[in-house]
Amino acid sequence: MSGSFDLESRVVSRVALLGRDYRGVNFELLCEPGDMVEAGAVLMRDSRRPLVRFTAPFSGRVAKIERGARRKLISVQIEVDEAAGVVRYELPTNRDEASLRSFLLESGAWSSLRTRPFGNIPHPDAAPAAIFLTALDAEPLAPQPQAIIDSFMEEFRAAVAVLAGISDAPLYVCHAPEHPLSFEDSGHVRCVPFSGGHSASLPGVHINALCPIGFGGGEVWHIGYQDVIALGHLLLHGTPWLER
Repeated sequence: MSGSFDLESRVVSRVALLGRDYRGVNFELLCEPGDMVEAGAVLMRDSRRPLVRFTAPFSGRVAKIERGARRKLISVQIEVDEAAGVVRYELPTNRDEASLRSFLLESGAWSSLRTRPFGNIPHPDAAPAAIFLTALDAEPLAPQPQAIIDSFMEEFRAAVAVLAGISDAPLYVCHAPEHPLSFEDSGHVRCVPFSGGHSASLPGVHINALCPIGFGGGEVWHIGYQDVIALGHLLLHGTPWLER
């Protein structure tokens, strides 16, 4: 589907990190209810992999930490207060693989990556067979990513360059045929159009077509376009992107 799109801003009063969004993580909380936190501040980490961090999506007061059965983390909720400030991260001066991975881990951006199979956050030292960037959405009534990506193309390109540098594996940018993308400056990046109904935007479909992993013990990683924009904003400005 093509055409013109308008982006409309909405303001929220509360944001949250949800435990169910991070499969296989044992959360170690580094905050308490009532704490004032800056946007981008580390709120918790994986107790088994302490380098994997989870940061505040907005500044404000930790209003509630909700737990379920066996103290399983349900949510960390933040009452928005912009006066709490924003963390500024030091950008990597070197663009080698180790430096880029370290930056993603320190800033919390690493937690946006997911593995296939299983949908876990990758281990910091893991090596994928490929990385997939999902830049289309074919679900019924879903907004088209084209308007959002085009509005933040500078951030998008900056993040693609870094994602191509965190491993030797190819980076597949999967997009709609009517929204062509190209990144001529990197031999790692391959742009591939997908169409064919509601399943065309599923990472599993892209993986099966381009890098089927079978049962040999390997894994591939994937990430959504809004998390890519968030990473790009971090790279260009040193501060977290406070939008979705």
